[in-house]
Formats: sequence, structure tokens, C-alpha cells
Amino acid sequence: SAAPLAAVLLAVAASVAAGPVPDRLERFRALVSDGLGRTEILDAGGTAEVYREAYALLDDEIVESLGSGAVFASTAFLQERLDAFRDAWGGAAVRVVRLGSLTVGVFHLGERATANSVRVYGRLGDETALLTTLAREGRPTLYPLPPGPAGAVQFLVAWEGVSSGRGGHPARFEVARQQGDGARVVWSSADIYPEELVVLRYTVQGTELRVRYELRYPGWVPGCEGQTEQEDVYRLTAATGS
Repeated sequence: SAAPLAAVLLAVAASVAAGPVPDRLERFRALVSDGLGRTEILDAGGTAEVYREAYALLDDEIVESLGSGAVFASTAFLQERLDAFRDAWGGAAVRVVRLGSLTVGVFHLGERATANSVRVYGRLGDETALLTTLAREGRPTLYPLPPGPAGAVQFLVAWEGVSSGRGGHPARFEVARQQGDGARVVWSSADIYPEELVVLRYTVQGTELRVRYELRYPGWVPGCEGQTEQEDVYRLTAATGS
């Protein structure tokens, strides 16, 4: 009958939801306590490899859950599993978002460039896989955007660096769009601002991005009062995706 079957399914879901695969989580904890601690203290140049191993474990966890389907592929279930890894890391920020046929993970594991990543997962043929990886300096924040041309999934990522101490912080803004078997960056503020962009504040509302920043000019002195600021406004055009 339907009732016993439902009970079995709920029991399975509850047992899996109790935590990530123990071996994988234990490997992650060991990596944090041994590998990361040693390389950061000694600055032996092995930190990038530690982050690669950490992300490989996170990727496996997400791909396995998505491949299982049903409740295991839900964002709530994925977030709960990833929170255990976040707690093991300490000071990390982890968010997972479902955008159309894609699942996007937003990770901030530290201040090093190799510690921050936006990772796109989805179907690759008959399997679930990691499709695209974006890695930059700064803490990533994801803003979903309306579908682009031909209904393509797209999103904006703000990469925010450490505050300069003058009320601003370096930042980069990128729009990524679903293309082929993954996603690629189709617009970047780095192409518009050749020098470092020090943002005082920014807002994202719908398809509009407003960026207020320090305006560098002859005679500009860091930290002086009364410096000139500028605000630029960018609006995404749905029909063309520009």
C-alpha cells in the first residue's frame, strides 16, 4: 500500500539528512585541521592545493546529491549537508541556489583568491557534473537575473574585497549566462574600469546595478574629506542580453 512505501521513503530521507557521507566529511575536517593549518602557518605555498582538495570534496557532495534526485536534490537538503562542511571549516560562507536547470554554489572559504568560488552544476549528457567554475579575489555574492536570450539562465556576481579603511572596498561585478553545457562570463566591470574599482556602495534591483565609487583625478589624496564620488548605473536589456 502507499502508506508503508511513504514511511520507507521518509525513513531513508531522514537517515541521509542526518549528515553528509561520514568519510567525506571526516576527510574534509582532517584537511582543515592538518593541511590548511600547516600551510597557512608556514606559508609553504601549498594552500592552493588544500583549497583544490576542499572544493573537490564539496563538488562530490553536491554532484552526488543532485544525481540522487528527489528530495536529495532540493536546495534545502543540499544547504543542510553543506552547512556541516561550513561548520567544520569555520568562518566560511556557503550558499546554494537553484536557477532553472542549473544549481549554483557560492563559496567563501577565506581571503585568498583560491578560497572564493562560484560553481555551476547541472546535467552533462546522462550525468550530473560540475559545469563551470568562477574564482576571483573577494567575497562572492550572487544576484539572480531574469532569463536572457532564448531563456538562458543568467546571474550577477559581486566580488567584494577587504575594506580599504576609508569606507570603500575593491570590487568586481560580473554577469554570467548559461551557454552550451555550462555558463560563461558575458560582462565584467573589469573591462570598463581598467584601474582597481574601489566601491563605496552598490545596489542591485531587478536588472539594474548602481555603483558609487571613488573618482580618481589629479590632486586626489587617499583619505581626504570632500573627495569627488561618481555613481554609474547599468541596466540589463532582456531582449539582447547586453
